[in-house]
Amino acid sequence: MPTNRQADQMIGADLYQALVASGSYAVGTYHVGLQPTGAQTGSTPFQTTQQALVLKTGAPTPADGLNSAGKYLDLIIDVTVPNGGTVTVTIVGADPVSGKVFNILVSTALAVAATTVLRVGPTYTAAANLIANDIIPLNWGLQVVVTTAAVTFSIGAQQMP
Repeated sequence: MPTNRQADQMIGADLYQALVASGSYAVGTYHVGLQPTGAQTGSTPFQTTQQALVLKTGAPTPADGLNSAGKYLDLIIDVTVPNGGTVTVTIVGADPVSGKVFNILVSTALAVAATTVLRVGPTYTAAANLIANDIIPLNWGLQVVVTTAAVTFSIGAQQMP
């Protein structure tokens, strides 16, 4: 059992994870969740199956929560084809005991082809819709809302201890 949040990464290392593959997403509410791939991670039946991150419909739930590798998060949102629509990304925390999901940081409605970085960290100076002076909880997730028209975008996360 790890004794701290960085137990699985080397000291001083950053952890990057692709959360949403680049693609065109229709109007709707989505969240990042785990999708079993069916492939085993090893040769014994006791080892768990691998899981891939996918964009699912609906609001985030603690069951689909991501695990934090540190206190800091840079979320990189790359809108490549806005197509007249907007995408709004919300970083949420999840309490696995009560099942409650709470907002940590909400972006503005992104409507142009650009890269936007949302930052969360305990030493950051807060800036509306871009930076939160907070920590990423052990269980966190994303809600993505696409409005008006399909938007092509991707989302990646950089986590630091």
